[in-house]
Amino acid sequence: ELADAGAYTFNATLRRGSESSSTSTERLTLEPCAPTCSLQLTPPPMDPTPKRGKASFDISMCESAARVGSLTNRTVQIFHTPLDGPEQLIDTLSLTEACSASFLMPEYGNYRLQGSVTDDRGMESSCQADYNLMKPEAKLMPFFTAFVGNERRWRAESEDTAADPEFEHDRSAALLGGTFGVAYPFADGGAQVFGQFGFAGNLRDGENSSLFADFGVDKNFEKTFIGGGIGIWDINNGDTRTGTIFVHGGYNITESLQFNLEGRLFTNMLNMIDNNFAYFGGIRYFFGK
Repeated sequence: ELADAGAYTFNATLRRGSESSSTSTERLTLEPCAPTCSLQLTPPPMDPTPKRGKASFDISMCESAARVGSLTNRTVQIFHTPLDGPEQLIDTLSLTEACSASFLMPEYGNYRLQGSVTDDRGMESSCQADYNLMKPEAKLMPFFTAFVGNERRWRAESEDTAADPEFEHDRSAALLGGTFGVAYPFADGGAQVFGQFGFAGNLRDGENSSLFADFGVDKNFEKTFIGGGIGIWDINNGDTRTGTIFVHGGYNITESLQFNLEGRLFTNMLNMIDNNFAYFGGIRYFFGK
């Protein structure tokens, strides 16, 4: 068994009785045998827009091995090339004890991983892997909503209702409607501004059905969202046209579909909030998200 690298000489001598002997010589050079370096990188889970500070990849050097003896060291250096700067070393991981680790990417750009292994004879070997975290491009996202709800508003008497002694000024009515709009993400998709135009059908008094328009801002979390904004209500009716203030929130059913709850106040009678509000529940669907 040849345990070490180097030059070996083998001599074989043959003797036949008292006759003279003959000798044969062979020489063998055993080159150093470096360990095998294996560096495997597993990208983040499927995400249309992986985000800096949230997306991570897995690193494994478990398949690295010494051809002779055993490994004494496994190390990974992580270099980062930002979108607007040169490459720099940002971290060094020791995988000698645990052969795998996870790394959270702090910024967009290219990540180059340089791995090295050393065996108990001091032999070294290296390997590398790369991953590019691309900055998502912001784009307009069309959406629609569908909702059911209720409004309670103070209604003035009209020519048709003036003679009705049972006319209720604080009228509560079920609503059914929807909106179409567009949203524009910012802050790496962590927030968005949006505008929408909608219709709220009044199921009690059809003449009180409303066209409305809104502008708002949402804060997006991993599975939920919350937001608010301002708008104009009763675009189609000059007598009751008013501004609105709304807040809403909900959770993601799928990547494109959200459940949404909303509350709304009408600004023409903020001194009578108990008779001047609306609330909805429904869905919001984004196209192409």
